[in-house]
Amino acid sequence: MIAFPPCLLRGRFLHCPRRIALASVLLGMFACLAGAGESPGPPEVKVAESFDEFVSGSCSPRCAGCATCGGVPIRGSSQTAWRAGGWTAIVDGSRTMIGEYEDLHSSPFWDVDHQDTDGERSLDVFLTGTDNESSRVAWNYTGPDFRADGEYQRFIHNLSPDPLDNFPHAETDPANPGSYLPVPGDFIAEDLNVGEDYAIRVQQLKARFQGDLTDKIRWRLNVWGMRKSGERQVNALANCFSHPQIAGDPRQCHLLSRRQQIDWLTMELEPVVEGKWGSLTVSYSRPMRSFNQNDQSLTRLYNSYPAIYNRQAMPPQLGSDAFPDGAFYPYAVVPENLTQIDKLKLSADLTDTLHWYGMLYHGSTENRHRDFQRDFGGFDLRLTDRMFENVKWTSYAKLNYETNQLPTALISGEQLTFDRYDETEIECTWSDSREYGGCGCSPVVVPCVVGEDGVPDFFASDALVPLIDYTRTTLGVNSRWTPFRGELTWRRGLAVYGRYEYRWLHRENAISDVTLAPGVIDDYDQQKTASQIVHVGVSQRWSRAADTFVRFTTRHDSRPLFGVRGSNGTTNSSLPTQTDLVEIGGTWSPTAAFLANVTFGIQNRSQHSELADFDEDSYPLTVSFWYAPTQRLSFSAGYAYFTNWIQQAITLGDDFVNDAAYSPVTRSWDYGGRSQVWSVGSSYAWTSRLRLRGDVQFVRGYNAIDSTVFDASYVWPEIADLARDAMHSLRLSTGFDYQLSRCASSYFRYSYLDYHDAVRAYNDGAAHLLLVGLSGRY
Repeated sequence: MIAFPPCLLRGRFLHCPRRIALASVLLGMFACLAGAGESPGPPEVKVAESFDEFVSGSCSPRCAGCATCGGVPIRGSSQTAWRAGGWTAIVDGSRTMIGEYEDLHSSPFWDVDHQDTDGERSLDVFLTGTDNESSRVAWNYTGPDFRADGEYQRFIHNLSPDPLDNFPHAETDPANPGSYLPVPGDFIAEDLNVGEDYAIRVQQLKARFQGDLTDKIRWRLNVWGMRKSGERQVNALANCFSHPQIAGDPRQCHLLSRRQQIDWLTMELEPVVEGKWGSLTVSYSRPMRSFNQNDQSLTRLYNSYPAIYNRQAMPPQLGSDAFPDGAFYPYAVVPENLTQIDKLKLSADLTDTLHWYGMLYHGSTENRHRDFQRDFGGFDLRLTDRMFENVKWTSYAKLNYETNQLPTALISGEQLTFDRYDETEIECTWSDSREYGGCGCSPVVVPCVVGEDGVPDFFASDALVPLIDYTRTTLGVNSRWTPFRGELTWRRGLAVYGRYEYRWLHRENAISDVTLAPGVIDDYDQQKTASQIVHVGVSQRWSRAADTFVRFTTRHDSRPLFGVRGSNGTTNSSLPTQTDLVEIGGTWSPTAAFLANVTFGIQNRSQHSELADFDEDSYPLTVSFWYAPTQRLSFSAGYAYFTNWIQQAITLGDDFVNDAAYSPVTRSWDYGGRSQVWSVGSSYAWTSRLRLRGDVQFVRGYNAIDSTVFDASYVWPEIADLARDAMHSLRLSTGFDYQLSRCASSYFRYSYLDYHDAVRAYNDGAAHLLLVGLSGRY
């Protein structure tokens, strides 16, 4: 069966070309070590994996391929396998999409795998370097009282820059060096690092250690860490911005883009103690994860004047009488945090047929940037019973809660206060003048109280609202019934299974103040969401060669979370109230040399309410095929097709007045998304020493808003062009492996990679890769 890598399904398989090309080479190393104990002799031609001929024998000079010498068992053994070669790369165009996770420069390739054992203890160490920016080290140790394994890897992640082509840019004024010409319209973009590429280096460490304290108690220590360092692109938007280098006062939305140096380190430690007494198992663990950063600090200028509504000024903002020149504020700040969790797991057999499992946990996340904490906890209880013949059922109950705090200290603009020089102290009402004495609570809702002269009447800290607290409760039961399990007929492969689940999500502080009309303010409370899920299915294993299945899942959600526009009460959501999915499929393998698999589904997601109106249909299809007509020749092929067809009512516009330039307009949008993946490959053992191989993979993706007319009444009439996405990518790989001797082999690979983006041409790129090398073991 063909297994599609995640990079293929994302339409970005070209970020892993070397790893795909190297897969057949690297698999030989593990097979080589595993074959050390096989008997010597002419290598057998196989079709399963690369280098089977090369690794089928042993290279031990003392006693090749035998587990004993003269009837005496060999307690100690050692073996090493190695690969060495080089990549030659020729790249045309952008490297970002064809080499998203690798360095596409000519580079050496090498790896070494060493195994050593004395009969009681074993050590396996693996080191590899696939290009200049990618390497990996892994180890595994097993002994009578201690076991450990770990892995370290590093690789590059190239980031695609956004040139902000959808926004107008300021052009230099030839008559005034250092100044720019005015830009018409409401928007302007400024990129301080035009044409630069961005990339970050990723380093990851994983390790596990375990041992026995007593014959019933053991300990474990899990270690995980990741560091990301490099450069990324960050953007910040300022409304009603006056560019200091542009003549006049256009007051536009100003999008600033620039480079930021980042350095993120995430570390996690999880000590575990586990004890087992009969059927009772008790485990306690304490995961601790910290995130620290040493990023470049960035600020930008905000200098907007007070907004004007109906010729009256809104509450003073930066750029007003309080701060006439504006002020600089930080952005692109990633908060440091520390998470700690206590977990207790218990499981036991209550009777011969009844098993119980439970987990309790409690933890917190400390936000060190804002000095506040999020607490969470819950439980997971399960009861499994096999009392009835051929029936297994499990009931379960889960609960999870999250509570949050407001920051204990204010930062930046949260400490600002303003005085409108009022002579009275009254509550803010809609009729108050929006001149200096008025609050202007709408259409933008601003907490304020009119104060006496010299007394601040607006506090920016009032804009802080309580964070949403969650409580999630889940109750469910699932079962599986095999009614004819004891028979010797075709019916013994019949299985019927089902699941029912009820979920209750409760939210605190999920309240939004919304202006429905001039002078009309309402609260939108999204306190609760209830969900019911039913899943049923039937599978039939007709024989060892064939099986089929049919599955149906339906889900109903009452009042899922929705978004609301605070200035006019417009609502919408991408979350459905009804979801239905039907899947059919099966596998057929009449002989050991043939395998076919197919899965097809029909899914509908919809919501038709006063909050949102949409329908979404998708028809996922996957087909895979493998056939080896002879021991020397094999073919494989795969096809996947994924779609999303969406029709949704979308509202654009903010004003209340119907004849305004951008008044709210609701129309039906038709959106179509399609993604296809083709994969074909073949391998042929020409002789016992020479194997030929080749494969082709093609990916095509297309997303667009179809059959929807966007006239001038829309805020962005060109929105259909902005939302379009169309790309295709091709990967062609061919090569051969040639066995030089029992313990040495050579390999050759050529790969052609191509990525074409019909919308963002700056991502187009192509590459030719050539790999040549030798491998051996001793």
